[in-house]
Amino acid sequence: MPRTCMGIVDIEGAALVAFNDGIFMFANQRGANTGEDFDYRMFTINDTRGCISCLGLTSGDGWAAYATTEGIIVVDKGRREFNISGDIHNPSDGTGDLAYEILTSAASAAGDTDDQYLSMAAMGSRLLVGVRQDPSLGAAPRILAYDFSPGADASGVEELLNPETKRAYIWHPPAVYNATLNLSPIGAMGSIRNASGRPDYVAYDDNSGPADGHIERLHHPTLATDNGTAVTSYAVTAPVVGQEYMSLSPQAIEATHRRVATSGGASSIDLANDQTPTFNTTTLTRVLNVDAAKLHFQKQVLPIDQTQRGKTDMLWMQWRCSMTTTAARIWRLVLRYTELEN
Repeated sequence: MPRTCMGIVDIEGAALVAFNDGIFMFANQRGANTGEDFDYRMFTINDTRGCISCLGLTSGDGWAAYATTEGIIVVDKGRREFNISGDIHNPSDGTGDLAYEILTSAASAAGDTDDQYLSMAAMGSRLLVGVRQDPSLGAAPRILAYDFSPGADASGVEELLNPETKRAYIWHPPAVYNATLNLSPIGAMGSIRNASGRPDYVAYDDNSGPADGHIERLHHPTLATDNGTAVTSYAVTAPVVGQEYMSLSPQAIEATHRRVATSGGASSIDLANDQTPTFNTTTLTRVLNVDAAKLHFQKQVLPIDQTQRGKTDMLWMQWRCSMTTTAARIWRLVLRYTELEN
């Protein structure tokens, strides 16, 4: 199978060249970088794994990020590689938020086909990663955000790593932006700087209907729709688990949230107490209250019914919002529970 170039990005005057079976850097490393064409060479970064998606390559302040079979890898001009996706992908057993997309995109890259939709973009101090989910589960594509703002004053891979632990920061819960768009895969992402700030955009290039093949704005300051298409958001927290050989009995949830609209959708917390998870949006759900006086956030305690406090190995919480994005926000969820012996 011939080697395929997946893309090229700039790193401080050097070029990161990503192939489907290897990562290289095209740079001038003679003396003080002479600038002569004949002093540029191709240096190997990793010849055992490559980039698995033509959309999965982006760069920031002295660093580049690319998607591999091992997860999301970052590198700088010093050719130091770090895996920052350990919390959301386990390459040893193929589990996590990236698992389906990595398998699908990697197979497409190896076969030189067009089914690669692991997309990435650096937007401000966040690295966004768009992925599909297994269609047999009926789950919509989603975007995961890696917030590296605490390291924004650094450059290179140090910008993306916790300076105290030298490990990756925590990933945000996955957000579903296109639940009503026929499950269209997320394509290219990017930002534009203008007088009003930094609008962020995402493209859907699937052409299976009149609502597809278009560009939507993310994080719109005033609208829940863009181009007339509703944008629905979900956010799922990491599961809450007990200590070794202990189970949970959930008691109440403290939600710090904002909901000021009195009509036009709902904002709620859904619960799941199984391994999958399977969220119950009828009985195991709590609607968040409207309070027009709270223009920013309010704190609300959501009691869990006695019949729903049964022993469970883990508990998941999902914020589901079908309202305008300016009318509802979720800031923090805190679960109060007791532990029971297995």
